[in-house]
Amino acid sequence: MTLLAVLLLFNESNLAEFQMTEHYFAALEQKLDQLIKRLKQLEEQNRQLLSKNARLEEERAQLMHNSDATRTQVEAMLNRLKTLEKTR
Repeated sequence: MTLLAVLLLFNESNLAEFQMTEHYFAALEQKLDQLIKRLKQLEEQNRQLLSKNARLEEERAQLMHNSDATRTQVEAMLNRLKTLEKTR
């Protein structure tokens, strides 16, 4: 059935309803496109945040390691100083 035949079968109220339905679907399609675009933005933002979080966790682990090493060195120096004071 051709489009012209379909249109001829519609009376005025059916045609108006058809146009409203077309408008509704066009608006729905536009909203879906917006949602898909936002989803992609959020996925990219999430990827970036996960990457940043991994870098920060790595940096934190390195800083904790450095802090522990420094603490050990300071404790060793203090023990040596105490030993030197006792020998005087």
